[in-house]
Amino acid sequence: MPPDALALANRYYSAIGAGSLEATTALFSPNFYKKTPRDRLLAGLKALREHCGSATSHSVTATTILDDFTSEKIRANIQFTVTYDRCRSIEQMSIVKDGDAASEIDALAAHIDEVPQALPDLSKRSSTTT
Repeated sequence: MPPDALALANRYYSAIGAGSLEATTALFSPNFYKKTPRDRLLAGLKALREHCGSATSHSVTATTILDDFTSEKIRANIQFTVTYDRCRSIEQMSIVKDGDAASEIDALAAHIDEVPQALPDLSKRSSTTT
């Protein structure tokens, strides 16, 4: 894995958790922005925050490293389980490092699951028997 790939992902999730959506935009590659305009990225991140709340934790669940032996480009595809205030998500992030350049997020995808509401505490209910 590129040495700074996990650090980059941690910066992304820290910014998402703090609501600093603008700060995340500097973490994406120019190639990402060829496919997804910055305004569309921000709109998606804002919608995610409105629907799910803040990211409270993330953990790596899988990684795949692709090393292009003909160049200095390394791609890390990392899968995370992310917990938000009201949702849980499986997110895949593709991070690319080209030579001495800093790692950048090249792709991002999420599958969001609703977290069911907690069941009511039935132990406090009064009951009568006849």
